Amino acid sequence: MTTKIDVRALQKELNKEFGDALLFGDDPGLVPQFIPTGIDNLDAALEGGIQKGQIILVVGKFASAKSTFALRVVACAQRQGDTAAWIDGERALDQKWAARNGVNLKDLLYTKPRTAEQAFDIARALIEAGVGVVVIDSLVSLVPAARLNAEKGMDQKFMGQKAQLINEGLGLLNSCLVEKTTAVICINQLREKVGVVYGNPEFIPGGKGQEFIASTLIRTMRKGWIDEGTDKAKKHVGFVLGLKVEKSRNSEPFRYVEVPFRFFGDEIFDTEAALYSRAIDLDIIHKKGAIYTIPGIAPAVKLIGLAKLQAYLDSEPEIFEAVRIAVRDADSGSPDD
Repeated sequence: MTTKIDVRALQKELNKEFGDALLFGDDPGLVPQFIPTGIDNLDAALEGGIQKGQIILVVGKFASAKSTFALRVVACAQRQGDTAAWIDGERALDQKWAARNGVNLKDLLYTKPRTAEQAFDIARALIEAGVGVVVIDSLVSLVPAARLNAEKGMDQKFMGQKAQLINEGLGLLNSCLVEKTTAVICINQLREKVGVVYGNPEFIPGGKGQEFIASTLIRTMRKGWIDEGTDKAKKHVGFVLGLKVEKSRNSEPFRYVEVPFRFFGDEIFDTEAALYSRAIDLDIIHKKGAIYTIPGIAPAVKLIGLAKLQAYLDSEPEIFEAVRIAVRDADSGSPDD
C-alpha cells in the first residue's frame, strides 16, 4: 500500500534543514531568462537566446567569429540593463572592434588573469555578485599556476593537468550558478589531431568534461567568402557565418543557421540578409527564378531580383515585421496566439 505524502509539509520541513533549497516545478524562479544575440534566426533556434544561469560553450576554428559573437551577446546584455565582464585569457580584446560591435567599454568589467586558477576565482566572484554575463576567452589559453614555474620538457604532464583544471573549474562555476542569473560564455578552439586517417580529426582541447558541463554548445564556422570588386581586384569583405547548436538543454538540438558577417561597415552581422534567406528557405518569401513574392503577407507584390526585394522590405516596415514574426514562429514552432 502506497503512503500519500503531504508534499507541502515535506517541503517546509526539509527547507528548515537545507535553507529553502527545495522548490516545486512550477516555481516562478524556474522560468528561464534570456539574453538575445541580436541574430533572430539564432535566437529562434535557441528558443529565446542565451539562457541565464547556465554555461554556454562556443567553439570553432581560428578566425570563425567566436569572440565577435560573444561581444555581440555582451552588447545585447548591456542594452537590456545587465552588467557584463570579459576574462581575457588570450590578452586579445580589441577595444575598437568591441565598440563597433556595440559594447559599452566604460561599463565592461575587464581582467587579464595570470593563471587559470585566478580566472576561475574571478568568474566565481562575478557570478556571486550577480553580473549578467561573464565571457572567458578562451579556456585553452588559461595556464595552470604550476606550469609557470615548471621545468622545460614537462608539457605532456601539464596537458592532463590543464584538462583536469578546466573541468574542475567549470564544474565549480556550474555549482555557483544555482539560484544565480549569470550567463557564462566560455570560448574554446577547435583543433585537429595529427595523423588521423579515418573519422573526424577535430577535437576541443581541454578535455571532454566541458562538453558535458555546458548546457549549450554552439559551433561557429566559415561557410564561404563574401567578395567585392572585379576579378582582378577582388577582396574579401566578409564571410557567411554558420552557427550550429550542437547541444541544447533548452531547445531542439542540431539546428543550424547562417548570417553574413562583414569586416567593414556599420552592420557587422547582416541580420536582415539572414532573415530574407531564412524566409525563402521556409517559403514565407516564395522564390521562382529571379521573381520573389510574399504570399499570405503581401500577395499582390511581385519583385524581380533580390535587391528589389530588400528595397521593398526596407520601405515597408509593417511587411518586414510580419515576415520577421512569421520566420520566428516557424522556427520556434509556436505561433503567437
